[in-house]
Amino acid sequence: MQTTANGDPGPHRVALGLRATLERLADALTNVDLDTLLACESEMASTLAASKDITIDPASRAETARELLAARAALVRCSRLGATLADLTRLSLSAHGVGQTYGRHGSGAGLAVGVHALEAKG
Repeated sequence: MQTTANGDPGPHRVALGLRATLERLADALTNVDLDTLLACESEMASTLAASKDITIDPASRAETARELLAARAALVRCSRLGATLADLTRLSLSAHGVGQTYGRHGSGAGLAVGVHALEAKG
């Protein structure tokens, strides 16, 4: 990430980096691109590490706020895509008779949908 003359990455640059990484992450979730998903992890860590040392200049506050709102929208998109991908995975495993043994809430998390609910009619 580029920095200003005093070494500050600048709030707008940090917001741009955050938004770009989240958009790449959403695209990777959409395309099931594991390599990009993994690369986004280190990019996000670098961006968040840079964000702790910034000072927001009142002159760039509005511009930075717009980027942060766009980053928030990208984060919501990532969250929805991740939840959808997790649901599809659970349903696919359930259709094959494989139960979920570990989930977000720890071991023993069960499936909400049983195999019997996936039978096709007609």
